[in-house]
Amino acid sequence: MYIVAIAWMYVVVLMAATQDSVLAGMGTLVFYGVLPCSVVMYLIMAPSRAKQKKALLRAESAVENAVENAVESATINNAAPPANGPDSPPVAPSVTAAAEPASQTAPKPDSV
Repeated sequence: MYIVAIAWMYVVVLMAATQDSVLAGMGTLVFYGVLPCSVVMYLIMAPSRAKQKKALLRAESAVENAVENAVESATINNAAPPANGPDSPPVAPSVTAAAEPASQTAPKPDSV
C-alpha cells in the first residue's frame, strides 16, 4: 500500500512543480497531496493499529498473570514450616572440600 502513496505523492509533486506561482504549488502539494494521502493512510492502517493494540493488551495481561502467580507461589513457599520443625533453628548445610588432582594444584616448574 505504501507504493501507491509514494506514487501519488510523486504525481502531486510534479503537479505542484508546474504551477505558475510558489503559493499555488504549495497549495497543490498540501491540498492534493499531503492532506488526502495522510487521511487515506490513516484509514487504511486502522485495522493494523487495532491488532497491535489487542496484542499489547494480551501481553500486558500475561505479564500481570505471571506476576500474580509468582507472588502467590512465593507467599505459599514462605508460609510453609521449615523441614526440620517449626521451633528448631535452621541448620546450615555441611561443606566438604573436594580433593583436587595434584597436577592442578601445583604449577610445573619451567625447564630452561
